[in-house]
Amino acid sequence: MEQIAMPPDPRLPVTVLSDIDRAQRQPQWAKALGDLADPTCKTKAYGLASFVYRARRPFHPARIQSVLSGDLRGVIRAKSQFWLTTRPDWAAAFSLAGAISTIWPLGEWWASVPPERWPAQSEAMQHIERYWAEPRGDRRQELVFIGAGMDPSAIIAALDAALIGGDDFTPWDWQGPSDPFPEWHRTAA
Repeated sequence: MEQIAMPPDPRLPVTVLSDIDRAQRQPQWAKALGDLADPTCKTKAYGLASFVYRARRPFHPARIQSVLSGDLRGVIRAKSQFWLTTRPDWAAAFSLAGAISTIWPLGEWWASVPPERWPAQSEAMQHIERYWAEPRGDRRQELVFIGAGMDPSAIIAALDAALIGGDDFTPWDWQGPSDPFPEWHRTAA
């Protein structure tokens, strides 16, 4: 297969299509895969930066919708899982690629699943325990942002402002404005 170089973009690496069989015979392909364990080496080389936002309190639905659908200047890609005060049982996902963003339900947090329905495998239990923190269990905000020319402190301030205040917050007692996201339904098993 012939190699084709795409037109160069000064901000991004040149994309090359190649023969996968020939590439796998080259000694450097495994090293390149190993470099994926440390993405910072690639992002710095291309002028990109990344950061992860983490929090335990839930997001106010209208405020987080405003942040995630607003101007995230410099953000090229974002991916996350988060929780809303109005939907304490649901883990939600956010994905941004260029100008396209989507939010959808991922499923239930383990904290909302009866323990008798938890997995028996030790690896799964280790995963649950890794993210568990009382009083909210595994519910958390974890958003990754990648971009060029981002202002992480401005994005973090906007996300912090979208959180519900107070550590003694209990989502089941919260009375607030309506939730602007579409209704999510469980499917029958």
